Amino acid sequence: MDKKELRKFAEMQSEILQSSYIDADFSYIPDSELTKKLLFYLIQEKVECLVRSLPDMDSDFDYLNVIYDVKYRGKEFVYSYVKDLPIFKDSAFDHVENSHSGCFLIVLKNTDVYNVNTQYGDFLYGKWENCPNRYYPKDLLERILRIIQPLLDYEFDAEDRDFAISAIKSCFPFNNHEDTCYMLQENEIRTMEYWEYRIKECPDLWLDRVTIFKIKKYILRSFDCFEISQEWKRLYEKVKADISLL
Repeated sequence: MDKKELRKFAEMQSEILQSSYIDADFSYIPDSELTKKLLFYLIQEKVECLVRSLPDMDSDFDYLNVIYDVKYRGKEFVYSYVKDLPIFKDSAFDHVENSHSGCFLIVLKNTDVYNVNTQYGDFLYGKWENCPNRYYPKDLLERILRIIQPLLDYEFDAEDRDFAISAIKSCFPFNNHEDTCYMLQENEIRTMEYWEYRIKECPDLWLDRVTIFKIKKYILRSFDCFEISQEWKRLYEKVKADISLL
């Protein structure tokens, strides 16, 4: 490939990248320095930069047309697009949701959810089995409180009742978490305080699924501390099953 053909090849790559929201102009590279190897290296860097930024994009960003990988095969550069991922063979893309740092969620029309980690510039994804549903903060609280009501109505021994009720409620927003800190660890208390904040300050915004997953996990782990009777165990197993379905 002579210099003229290589320059034309570089321009074609720029057009491909720009159609995938990657600012790529290689005209600044002198003909004497332009090589396919250099071009490929620069494109790799740009693709990885975009991939790392995906969790910070708005939810209406055109994720499907994103190039997430490039390979040097033979004489050509081969690009991989999000829209061609095998996860879309069984169901169409629905929307993207925020997740924890360096990650986001892809939700399909059939409600399957995939966790995507792009923290290091690679597009790593996997299906989230038993993924929680989305809820508004107060709606989640009301649903869980309805589910655990049989535990609150349980006929505790008189000397245990106040402690048990207080301990159970301490796992929920707007209650004193410190009284039973042996049940909730420090990071779990921070999650509950964040839930409180969302109920008060952002009631009309979805609570993210990672936070919901943590809330369910912490509450069920806390209830595991109780060993009261076979009747309690039976009630708790029903509560655990119902909370797991949220």
